Amino acid sequence: SESSPEAAAKQPSAEDAIALLRTTDITLVDASDLRVRGYVLLPVSGSDQPCRIQELTTSKTGKHGHAKLAITATDVASGRKVERNLRADEKVTVPGKRWIMAVTPVG
Repeated sequence: SESSPEAAAKQPSAEDAIALLRTTDITLVDASDLRVRGYVLLPVSGSDQPCRIQELTTSKTGKHGHAKLAITATDVASGRKVERNLRADEKVTVPGKRWIMAVTPVG
């Protein structure tokens, strides 16, 4: 039966489930493809965390340079403001919907 100790032992913990989603429910996109109110994984306190994008600002390319993108976002878990500057053609990781639902606090 499903309520047996063996069945319970086979159920992954919440941490295991989130770890699996971190590796399977993600997509690499160009930073220029990001949109306000979308999500992106940004480094926060040493690990990539899902952040909701609040503001995007693009700077023009220089004579020999690349366009730059300034991202202002909010860490989903802590609510802290996160700011990053990236090249517009730099690849960034975008979490899928299941990933966001798994780590978003309820309440």
